[in-house]
Amino acid sequence: MVGSLDTVDDVISQGPPPAFGREMLKYFMFDPEYTNLNHGSYGSLPRPVLASCNELTATIESNPDIWTRTLYDPRLVEVRETIALLVGVPVNDLVIVQNATTAINTVLRNIEWHHEDIILVCSTTYNSIDRVSQYLHDIPPHPRLEKFDLRLPCSNAAIVEAYEKRVKALREEVGKGPRILAVIDSIISNPGIWLPWKRMVKVCRENEVMSLVDGAHSIGQELNLELNEAGPDFFTSNAHKWLFAKRSAAFLYVPQRNQHLIKSPIPTPFSYLSPSERSQHPEAFVEMFSCMFSDNGTIDVVPYLSIIPAIKFRDWLGGEAAINAYTHRLAIQGGQRLANLLGTELLDPTGEQTLSMVCSFIVLLELLSFLVLLELLSIKLMVNFSKANVGVPFPSSIPNSPRLDKLFKSKLLDQRKIYAPTFVHNGRWWCRVSVQVWVELSDFDELAVAIREVCDEIREELKGEEHVRSKL
Repeated sequence: MVGSLDTVDDVISQGPPPAFGREMLKYFMFDPEYTNLNHGSYGSLPRPVLASCNELTATIESNPDIWTRTLYDPRLVEVRETIALLVGVPVNDLVIVQNATTAINTVLRNIEWHHEDIILVCSTTYNSIDRVSQYLHDIPPHPRLEKFDLRLPCSNAAIVEAYEKRVKALREEVGKGPRILAVIDSIISNPGIWLPWKRMVKVCRENEVMSLVDGAHSIGQELNLELNEAGPDFFTSNAHKWLFAKRSAAFLYVPQRNQHLIKSPIPTPFSYLSPSERSQHPEAFVEMFSCMFSDNGTIDVVPYLSIIPAIKFRDWLGGEAAINAYTHRLAIQGGQRLANLLGTELLDPTGEQTLSMVCSFIVLLELLSFLVLLELLSIKLMVNFSKANVGVPFPSSIPNSPRLDKLFKSKLLDQRKIYAPTFVHNGRWWCRVSVQVWVELSDFDELAVAIREVCDEIREELKGEEHVRSKL
């Protein structure tokens, strides 16, 4: 057991790390009865990183004045320099923010929209980002909101081809004047698919469309980001998800060519410079841009600074390449095993869109809904559960709903102490498994048993309900 007070430096001094798998659990604080297969949603803070954070908190509280007024800024610069090196950008193009949602709101709410402008999102865009896009459409000057319909499974080549067609059509429709800004996921939240976002950014650039990349799941999971080379107009990623930082911390990349568009962080800081002041002192604005984000309201800055010990801990584990080699390999193996155990299929059978999250089709739930209807009609049907594709349509009698979502969470989280999100995409039910350094192949076996049991229980609870009969 790792000592609760052992910082990252303490752990490193004790020798090399154990192998990935079960031995890694001692470096995390999970309930011993809980099998965590949902790291992607909220991240997981290692014990040594927490100990380093607690030590830093004690230092700050010993003298908040000297810390805030003289010590904090150099430490934040170190964080920015470290992240900038990791993602391949100049340090003056990168600032630290609370989370990816804050970063995207900062960009979208700073742009001076006009009625003829367009915000282009995808059908898979994260809900809160879709909602802020809708909000901006709803208020004056009512920029137009367009949606690219992305239905998976679909190859990367087909995605890029369809996306290029849509972007070109929009640009040709409105001409060169209006602004078009495209919101692109690097890795979709649900389903956890790695999009060819760099090629999509290139499509945008070639058609004079600005690109805002939601990379919430990227840093710590996606190697070789090289953002300066990829050339998005804006990019953000959460450090508290896959990078092991304390919740919540993220970065926002704004290349210097676009920094004039971001007039103020949210909230506006005392260091805000109006456009007229910027024009008078253009040489000072490069530095002032990062300063605006360093002190825009009193918050707990420890999560921001936790990025340094988090990266040190990951380096001790073997570094980004070693960590992601393990998690990617296990995501491929475990996803196929889960699909085999459930008699289903993978959303990405080729593996070209899989990093450390894998999505498996829950055919049992689809069959569950159909069998409910058959049982009500007293019809018997033989179904071959061993095939990946089962010719059974997903009926509308049991659609996705808050109630069904609550049932899944309760039965998996509360009763079975295991969780991987379940969701509907393209008319079918899937689950998303996040693989981290503590996960082993047997965890997929446990999840398969849990999903089968839960589907059976939900079928029994719903099959006699009147609203199901009304759907026949």
